[in-house]
Amino acid sequence: FYNKYFNFYSQISKIAYISSPTLDIDLIKLRAKKILPKALELGIFHVIFITLSSEDSFFEQGVKFEVISFDKFSLGF
Repeated sequence: FYNKYFNFYSQISKIAYISSPTLDIDLIKLRAKKILPKALELGIFHVIFITLSSEDSFFEQGVKFEVISFDKFSLGF
């Protein structure tokens, strides 16, 4: 599914994807805090930000936020 918070999300696997190619880690963390209530409302417990080169991982209120580069994301399939 798609909504204004997530580029794609699956209610079955409880995962969401957001493409943010040019945002740095600090801005991604701010955006994560902003979308956290919507993720919890939808029952999403894993949010993946796809960037050009940044990588990080952090938890907020039981939701795992993962920042991965497009290279790693595409090789994961």
